[in-house]
Amino acid sequence: DAMLPRRVERASVAQGRVQAEDAALFPTISGLGNWVAYESDAGNIDFTDSGSFSDIFLYDRTTKQTSRASVSIDPITGMISEANGNSHSPSLNADPGDAGIDGRFLVFESFANNIATRYETVGTGDNSTTIFNKVLFERSAVPGSFKVTDGMETCTDDMAGTLVCDNGGSGTIVYASSTLTLTFGTAPAGGAPVIATYATSESDANSLDLFVLDRDADDNNIFDEDPALVAGARRISRLTLNDGGGDTDSNSFRPRISADGRHVVFMSLATNLVASDTNDAADIFIHDRDVDGMGTYDDGADIAIIRVSVSTAGTEANDDSERPWISNDGRYVVFDSFATNLVAGDTNGESDVFLRDRDTDGNGIFDEMSGVSTVRLSVPLLGGETDGASEQGTISNDGRFVAFVSDATNLVAGDTNFFADVFVLDRDRDNNQVYDEVGETEIRRVNIPPLGRETDDESFAAWISPGGASVVLASDATNLDPLDSNNLGDIFIVPNLMAPISSAGQTLFFDAQPPQIPLDIADFSTVLSTITVDATGTVQDINVEVDISHSFSGDLTITLIAPDATEVILSDGNGDDAINAFSGTVFDDEAPFGIVDVTPPYSGRFQPEGDLVDLQGKSVQGTWTLKVTDCCDPDGGQLDFWGIELELQ
Repeated sequence: DAMLPRRVERASVAQGRVQAEDAALFPTISGLGNWVAYESDAGNIDFTDSGSFSDIFLYDRTTKQTSRASVSIDPITGMISEANGNSHSPSLNADPGDAGIDGRFLVFESFANNIATRYETVGTGDNSTTIFNKVLFERSAVPGSFKVTDGMETCTDDMAGTLVCDNGGSGTIVYASSTLTLTFGTAPAGGAPVIATYATSESDANSLDLFVLDRDADDNNIFDEDPALVAGARRISRLTLNDGGGDTDSNSFRPRISADGRHVVFMSLATNLVASDTNDAADIFIHDRDVDGMGTYDDGADIAIIRVSVSTAGTEANDDSERPWISNDGRYVVFDSFATNLVAGDTNGESDVFLRDRDTDGNGIFDEMSGVSTVRLSVPLLGGETDGASEQGTISNDGRFVAFVSDATNLVAGDTNFFADVFVLDRDRDNNQVYDEVGETEIRRVNIPPLGRETDDESFAAWISPGGASVVLASDATNLDPLDSNNLGDIFIVPNLMAPISSAGQTLFFDAQPPQIPLDIADFSTVLSTITVDATGTVQDINVEVDISHSFSGDLTITLIAPDATEVILSDGNGDDAINAFSGTVFDDEAPFGIVDVTPPYSGRFQPEGDLVDLQGKSVQGTWTLKVTDCCDPDGGQLDFWGIELELQ
């Protein structure tokens, strides 16, 4: 990961570190760790948010800014407005090898019908009868849109099979199975219509199916080309077909896809995806879209569906399996299961986290009969059975680290808080690239508040970053962040301290911890607050964040002191009589404006008065000090928070 938190960082805050007024849930993190997305009903994270619906928010860990992703963007005017329904379950793309792509794409579920419109050409009007085949026009009184050369047309199904359009034209709709034929009598004024559609099912089955969209089916490296202009530019394929190529007999959920798109793991209640599925339980399946490995996906016979929630010997599970996750190359699948027969000796009667290795001999051929294994990961350090449930496993790109949630008290020593916690399993403690060697695995609890205490409430919904160095999680705890007082679930980024650090190019965050904060600032006083950096390397770039409550901010001089005693003045006498001017203030040499050039409050990034570039090349290891001096009376305040962001050379 490029962004490695060595302390806990709260992501679900508004500008100026204002706390969310409602809970935040379901976090996801990008491959380099720069971006975190989550869901919240809070209406104060984005000042334009009315709070009417649950939204998806995107937190930039570099700028400390949060934006709302679940908004409506008019395809014609570009106007932005609120979504008209709840949005859920965000997921960011992960490409640790390319910072320009990593975190670029965010997908989420939404009940809103105004977020986006996709236009596909389905026919050309000729001022006579024109038939458009395989068009899904939802049978409701909700208007459907036509995009024509001079703007938009709106047509409404009157529920009697007649399409009435706002320009006076009309037509009929014929509903027949999954193919809906629209006969449009008069072409809209202005030219050929382009009809907005949704993806239609390939069958008339009543089960929930899973699909994969290939956004560049013609392999020209241009995504989302208009299929009316470029034949074969996009392709949607159904993943959930039974072993004879027909419909499944029940629902499928929770798809996850490997980095190259070849392997898709999912959960299903269907009994006919594979032969001999007789356990009447939810199972985990893999759809291999390219069995021969030739690089051509979804080409008929060259696909396979394999059940992976089975024992090493292939015995089917005797209870439900859920929440699958897949490694970058598709080799490792993590899932949780209530089954007691996936491994020997499973007698705890609780949900456990399991890992399926599809290539134990490492020969690159997956799912060979003699080259697979299923192991249980949620096992105490000293062996035996856990005394609580474990679930929600996620795996790093290389398969080395697995994060999961558990309310067990015996996974690690000293777990006495009786709340669900987040744990990370290191499958290669000696870093020799051989996983699961006896004595070379380790489990640690990672939702640890400052000073090593335990959390005071539940933690859940953990997601390990693809690089393995960070874990993003949701928690109701109030003591993960010393400034957390909203008594609501928040999103936090915590370090996986077992992950190796490669210094070059890494960005590390270090925050002051109690008793170094909060500190009272009395009249005519100087307070010193320290942060000890345990990393090695030299400074490439450094930024400093501060939060100071003060009734006359212009009284303050704020200075950063490096471990070698080099001092950089961040602000000297700025803020005039403003109250709490320094809230969410980040001093950054590369900011567009200087702190002396703007008026308070100073929320955001500003150039300091001194030059932080003077610290370039200096060692990061040691004690960093923030010095705050109050020059005058009768005003006082408090240093609430400060932290440093270090990019290493």
